[in-house]
Amino acid sequence: MEVRQVEMFLRICEHGSINKAAAALRMSQPSLSRWIALLERDLGTQLFVRTRQGIRLTDAGQVLADRARPVLRQFELLRDDVGNKSLRQVNLAIPLSMQRLLTAPFADRVLSRSPELRMRVYEGINNSIRVWMENGLLDTAVIVETERVPENFTSRPLLRENLMLVGDHAAGLSLDAPVPLSKLDDLPIILPGPPNSISAQVAHALARAGYSYNNVFEAEILSLCLELAGRGRGYTVMPYCALEGRLGPDAALTAAPIEGLNVVWKLCINKSRAYAVANRSLVDELTEFIATQVENGAWTFTELF
Repeated sequence: MEVRQVEMFLRICEHGSINKAAAALRMSQPSLSRWIALLERDLGTQLFVRTRQGIRLTDAGQVLADRARPVLRQFELLRDDVGNKSLRQVNLAIPLSMQRLLTAPFADRVLSRSPELRMRVYEGINNSIRVWMENGLLDTAVIVETERVPENFTSRPLLRENLMLVGDHAAGLSLDAPVPLSKLDDLPIILPGPPNSISAQVAHALARAGYSYNNVFEAEILSLCLELAGRGRGYTVMPYCALEGRLGPDAALTAAPIEGLNVVWKLCINKSRAYAVANRSLVDELTEFIATQVENGAWTFTELF
């Protein structure tokens, strides 16, 4: 027994005629009769007796009519509640590297300015975000341009960000003194292994220039890459956003921009949620917030598209 069949049955009860109910439902009388026949077969009993004056409910039909109306009303209320929640709920994914500069301050802004919006935030490395997209978990995501986007998502570039060579305090790197790509030649590098997008980009850039990529330790977590670099175990390569709050005179880390090496971040939107009010609102707020972070100088070594 399907909800649609019960709704058709009740419409016939309201009109007292299969023909009138079919017209109201904008379907043919034979089609409606077939639906009701299937319902009667499923229930194992006759629901109507057809007379010259129209239809008359059998005892079983009267029981169904009496009990179905409140059940359908509860179903309608449930559907409305779930629908309203889905209109407000937005699932967003942002790379871990952006937590301090984008994710946390943006979430704080949403909580203060749009408390009615139910935002669920996922954080991870780029290939994890792609998997979440493929599994249908996300409405919107920020991801590196080189990562493949599932067919059910649209994408557009957001901003280009300089990649930084990061070492310990003794390395003496400076944000004011960019280093050439040759600086990374056979340097002990700490980065995630394949299929990580950043490590793949660094490896390909070095190979194209005829230099060696020496990945001495594969740390799959951003914080571990930075921790080991700060302990002098090697160098890592990160976008500037990953270094927010981690640099300074007393910090364990130093960093310098790598000449000609950058990453492009793109915004991806689930096509099935592209016109949902809550998702559109979140996308507008997110892009506005990113622009503000770049234009006011908080997000440096970055340019908007």
